[in-house]
Amino acid sequence: MKKKQAKSAMWGRLILAVCALLLCAGIAFAAAPKISHDLQQGNSSEQVDVIVQYKQVPTAGHHQKVISRGGKLRSELGQFQARLIRCRPPR
Repeated sequence: MKKKQAKSAMWGRLILAVCALLLCAGIAFAAAPKISHDLQQGNSSEQVDVIVQYKQVPTAGHHQKVISRGGKLRSELGQFQARLIRCRPPR
């Protein structure tokens, strides 16, 4: 009876190569920042209007957080779970 040759070394290399490829792809396509490119380069002394979208219906706690950071609520866009806010760009 013939013995089967173990091919575990080949599988190990293949798995290692796939993991390395996935890791590199994850780094290459990392998530973009959630702040617009325009706001990142803006003058921090100017106030700008921004639309903030929420994953859930905005509450009074969300509004209070905006006020505590110097923002002002301009309009509620309830149909889209969003609000129009006037604030200074981040520094």
